[in-house]
Parts: sequence; C-alpha cells; structure tokens
Amino acid sequence: MADGFPSTIGILIDTSRNGWGGPNRPKALNSTPTTPDTYVAANKIDQRFFRGDWCNQNNAGIGAVPQAQPFGASDAIAAFVWIKPPGESDGDYPTATHSHGDPHCDPNGTNTDNPNGSGNVHPTGSFPGFDIPAGQFFPAEFAQLVANAFPPLS
Repeated sequence: MADGFPSTIGILIDTSRNGWGGPNRPKALNSTPTTPDTYVAANKIDQRFFRGDWCNQNNAGIGAVPQAQPFGASDAIAAFVWIKPPGESDGDYPTATHSHGDPHCDPNGTNTDNPNGSGNVHPTGSFPGFDIPAGQFFPAEFAQLVANAFPPLS
C-alpha cells in the first residue's frame, strides 16, 4: 500500500477538456520570472483564474484521445478517458426569466475560493454569450474544444 492506496489501483484521467491549446499555449519554458509566483503564472498550462472554475470554461481544448495504458502496463495511469463528452454543456445560469441554474456557469459571475482558499474573488471563466442547459450539446463550445485541442486533433 502506497499513500493509502494499493499499488494495483490504476488511475483514470479525464482528458476531454484538459487540452488548453490555441495560439496562447506556452511553447517553451519561460525562465525569466524571478519569484515563485511569477514563475508559476508565466508557465502554467491551466489558465483558469481558480481551480474551482469548472463550468463551460472559455478557451478550453480537448486533451489526449482516450487510450488504455498510455505510459505502459506498469504505470499507475491506467487510461486517458473522456468522461464528459466534448461539447456537452456543464449547465446554464440563473437569469431574470429562470431562477434555477448554476451561478458558476454565469460568464459575468464570480467565484470565491472558500472555504479552503484565500477568499479571493475570481471570474467564473465561463464561455460568454451562451446559456445552454446541462447535458445539451453546445456547438460553439465543441468547436472551441476542437480548435484548442492539445495535442491537435488530426
């Protein structure tokens, strides 16, 4: 047992939206920042303002295609999978005409990184201009996921 888990348990990684790509993806390590915070900010691949931002993220891309044992049979990563189908909306947001929905999906809304964070307020990072209910196909997001795929889809 290693760190509380048997070494025989494999890990699945959902790569359906973790491929942030496009023209703004870092192409090389930026070694010029002089503090840890500026170094991380200059080199991070996950460009969300806050890790808790999850709803229909703008500028997301499809990641690696599903694959069993991407690093070989002896590696703990058992597979890359697409648990959430690319292009399926995470949810809509409350408006004057419907009060149900998730405020995290509002592109004009904010999230607070509490209770375990710093208490900072961040934009949701949600795709602007659309209010698509959860589970419905979201064509504009799908097109963006394909355009920003990393590695690029061929």
